[in-house]
Amino acid sequence: MKKLSLLNWIVAVLFLFFIASCNKSLEFNPSSNSNVPADLQPIGGATTASTLLSQDVWVVASLTPGGKQRISAVSFTIGENAYVGTGFTAFGIASKDFWKYNPSTNVWTQIADFGGEARTDATGFGIDEKGYVGTGRGTGGGLKDFWEYNSLTNGWNQKKDFGGGIRIAAASLAIGKKGYVGLGFVNATNKDFWEYDPSVDQWTRKADFRGSGRLNAVSFVLIDSKNRELGYLGGGDIGTFGQNYADFWQYFPVSDIWRQRADLPENFAQSGSFTIGSKGYVVGNGKLWMFDPLTSQAGSWVQKANFAGVMDDGFGFSLNGHGYIGGGNYRNGNAFEFTTFYKYFPN
Repeated sequence: MKKLSLLNWIVAVLFLFFIASCNKSLEFNPSSNSNVPADLQPIGGATTASTLLSQDVWVVASLTPGGKQRISAVSFTIGENAYVGTGFTAFGIASKDFWKYNPSTNVWTQIADFGGEARTDATGFGIDEKGYVGTGRGTGGGLKDFWEYNSLTNGWNQKKDFGGGIRIAAASLAIGKKGYVGLGFVNATNKDFWEYDPSVDQWTRKADFRGSGRLNAVSFVLIDSKNRELGYLGGGDIGTFGQNYADFWQYFPVSDIWRQRADLPENFAQSGSFTIGSKGYVVGNGKLWMFDPLTSQAGSWVQKANFAGVMDDGFGFSLNGHGYIGGGNYRNGNAFEFTTFYKYFPN
């Protein structure tokens, strides 16, 4: 009987341990060494599977490309992959390395280096199987060259220089088969806006942006109720710390018209942005704001899950119904954070 009681006691203890382990497996703690995939590790400590499934949550996906600091980089998407490169990988050192992100494997793969010189504050967009990157700031100052990346051949080819000349921290959009680049800085802030047609390698000046000239604006593209792709652009700064904008504008490419829409809830500059479905998202000041263009003619902004990462001179894009934000810098005491890469699950 004593042996049987001891055996029962051991079995009971093992059973309780098993139950505790199962309950623990429903928590995702970024600081643990569990086997939970990196893209299911939430920001700010442990959470439950039910919290994750309810959506509107940020999780830590992985590190930035190569695990390096990545400030003032450029990004674009082609198909189901994203591409990120250039920018500072250490203070004062511009880079030209480029990386492809595969969301299905959560892996960054280094591809051919950018074809031009190392730089920061470039701009870019993707059209079909090609990516386009240009302008920015090199070791000798502002740049105006423009390059095409072919994802099928993993090669870069130089195209015609940006039509507006030298430009730093410009804004860009891809609408249909055309790219759009404008604003930015060279000697002063600019408000010119240019269309690029890759089929003929031609730049054409379009209607100037109707707000004030600026750099570091946020931008995204949405499809309206008439199934038209329209550009959205706003925020940004005048190059002086603290002098940021909140006005927000809609661009109609066919009619070449700008119309002002609901202001950003806060003054944003050097912020990340992305599109999910019919909504646009902007990250800044530790917050995430969603823009819905269909609630009224002006559209409206709704605050979503707070962003616990850093976002100043980082990069952003969307893939397969999720938003991604990474890199950038943020002064937090004496520490800077640069290397975390985040994924957003919308409602």
